[in-house]
Amino acid sequence: MLASRHDPDAVRVVTASGGRARLLTAEDLTREGWRWRLGDGAGTAVVAGEVVEAAEIDAVLVRRPTVAAAELSWIVPADRAYVAAELHAFLVAWLVSLAALGCRVVNRPTAGCLSGPGWRPERWTALATRIGLPAAPARRSVHPAAVGSDNPQPPGRHGPTQVTVVGDTWYGAVAADTGAGLVRLARAAGVDLLAARVDRHDGRLLTADAHPVLDEPQVIDAVLAHLQRPRGGER
Repeated sequence: MLASRHDPDAVRVVTASGGRARLLTAEDLTREGWRWRLGDGAGTAVVAGEVVEAAEIDAVLVRRPTVAAAELSWIVPADRAYVAAELHAFLVAWLVSLAALGCRVVNRPTAGCLSGPGWRPERWTALATRIGLPAAPARRSVHPAAVGSDNPQPPGRHGPTQVTVVGDTWYGAVAADTGAGLVRLARAAGVDLLAARVDRHDGRLLTADAHPVLDEPQVIDAVLAHLQRPRGGER
């Protein structure tokens, strides 16, 4: 689990794994023991304070979009932003090399985001529309008293339903065609895990992102099972 130690969802998944998963935190990223060279495998990594052979890692669930400078409290303040940026760049290269070795990386890094696409809501809406998934129109209002507010979509006339996609399965109270559409959306976005809010009345997509809440036992079990799939089953 590549995540912050303050991420309760990551801690829940690690705890539920019964020792099969461990947490790789920002603290681990700055500990001695890392070794990686371009074109020379994945080297060694530091996970939960221990040096491990990266080639022995079967799967990585990425739960952080980046490394925040504020996390690096043990680094000289003037250097934190630089160190955070360097760690982010290193992780992109390292995760790509792990995937090349056959390691399952969920969700894979993209430009600017370690854990899948860091898209604005409008892009999710556009993608949903392109693949035939009904979506509410994206609207954005900016008022002088709230410059920078980010609320581009209405909440839905009948309130939203939360849906989580794990691989080829969805969890949430939606119709089968809506659930299947959300699985297609995840595939089109190149992610294994997807969070979506759907209008309870008409099934239209309201919002989506690649950072679902992992607090339900059945979802956590599904995530662990997905991570343990054979290495050859990567999409």
